[in-house]
Formats: sequence, structure tokens, C-alpha cells
Amino acid sequence: VSVGRPLAEAGQSLDLQAVRSRCTEGQASGAVCYEAFRKLGLEYGPSHQTIAELQWGGNEALAQLRLPQALFDGQADTVLHPGMVDGALQASIALLAGDQIAEVLSSGGAAGLEGTALASTAERYGNPPASAPLPFALEEAEVMAPCQAQMWAVVRVRPESAASSAAEARVRKLDLELCDSEGQVCIRLRGMTSRVPESREGVLLVQPEWQELPQCSLTPAVPAVEPAVLLCDWAPQDFAAADVSWKQMALTGPLEAQYGQAVQAILHHVQQQIAMQRSHRMAVQ
Repeated sequence: VSVGRPLAEAGQSLDLQAVRSRCTEGQASGAVCYEAFRKLGLEYGPSHQTIAELQWGGNEALAQLRLPQALFDGQADTVLHPGMVDGALQASIALLAGDQIAEVLSSGGAAGLEGTALASTAERYGNPPASAPLPFALEEAEVMAPCQAQMWAVVRVRPESAASSAAEARVRKLDLELCDSEGQVCIRLRGMTSRVPESREGVLLVQPEWQELPQCSLTPAVPAVEPAVLLCDWAPQDFAAADVSWKQMALTGPLEAQYGQAVQAILHHVQQQIAMQRSHRMAVQ
């Protein structure tokens, strides 16, 4: 993690117009993206719906992100705003799960949803149908400037390397850059790894299952205990009829002094019992 590098260092800016010119395969509004997410089982509440528009082409996507002003004002001093970073991660999910966006666009599931169908990501990235690739690891984070209420996210899928197993075949690495309206890079996330979770058939629920056991005594098998009650402020008559051994402690003075006297009295009682070499268990109250 690197924080606080100057924006002017090493050309930290992007030509957003050039990125937009490369992302010509399709585009979708935020409403389309979140409808597609719902089909994948990802329910984003209103305050988490930061994607305003998404464009894509090849292995690259450009997303316009907007945070509700009230939400941003509440955390304006946060350099790495969680809502804006989450919006960039949402854009990466949308790029990898383009089949669901294409399905929403082709079905016209909601009035006013417009866009262009995305080439099959099942073929391009090997995603199983109706599955969302979820981010779970990151190689490097670079923070050069605080997030803003409106930003642009540029997402690129890294060239695929040969997979040695089926699990590796479901893994994709992406690089993300969060820019302001002028293309100045504020946040850079490198090696953000996404993976499609393994599908599970049916619903997995946990429920209690009672098992009948043979009846047994609830009283623990422990040696007999001879109780001894040392009284502080309670009146002796309260224990007159009790079949226990009790002793009234003489406590005087302020509360903190009485506490010390009580500790000494308990210690003295225990020492007496040890000196009598009692072999049975003893309880002191």
C-alpha cells in the first residue's frame, strides 16, 4: 500500500476520451447494471448504487461513478471512501458478468433501460451461467489523492495465463484506476483478483436435531461439600435456622476498610481449616 504520492509524479493521468473511444462494444446505464446484479443475487441498496453509466470494449471498461452527496458529505474526510471503492469493484463485476447485462438489455426487463449488448463473457472469461465473479484479493493499492463524490473508474482485465487447474480457470486478475473528471488518477488498485464461486445445488440450511439420551442424574458426582458462611452485613438471625456453619465478621470503618477486613477474615478462616487438616471439600460464602 502506497499513500500520498504527488499527482504530478510519473504522469499520473489518463486520457478518458481515449479510453471511451476504445470502449465501443456496448454501454449500459446504472439501472441496467443493477438489474443484472439482482439476477446474479447481488442486491445493492440505493446508497450503494454508485454506477451511473458503464461502457466496455475488449477487456476494458469505463464506468462513471456517483456517490449520493449526503453519503459523501458524511465521510468527506475519508481518503479512500468505501462507497467509491465499492463502486469500482462493482464495475469490475459488471465487466466480467456481461452476459447478465446482455440478458437484461435484450429482455427489456425494465422500462427505459437502454444499451448495447455485450459480447459473451461466458466465452471470453469462462464464467458459468448466472454466476457473479467476486473480488477476494488484491496485490497492491496506491492512494495518490482523496476520493471525490463523482469519479471515473477504468477497469482492465489482465491477459490470461495458462491455468493449471479448473479452480485457476475461474480466477481473473484486473487492474483498476479511479480518476477525477480531468483524468487525474487518485486511486490505483493492481492485481485485484476475482473468482466465480463454486456452484452448490439446492439450499443449504442448518436446523436443530434432538437426540434422545438415556436418563441420568442431574446431580454431579462430586464429594460432599461442607459449606461455611461468613456474614458481613446480614443479620445472624437470618441464618439461625440454616443447617450450615456460619460466622459473623466484625467489620468497622469506611467501606474500603471493611473490604480489607473481610479479605483478612476469609484468609484467616481458610488458614484455620488447612491447619485442622480437613480431608473433605470446603465451600466458603
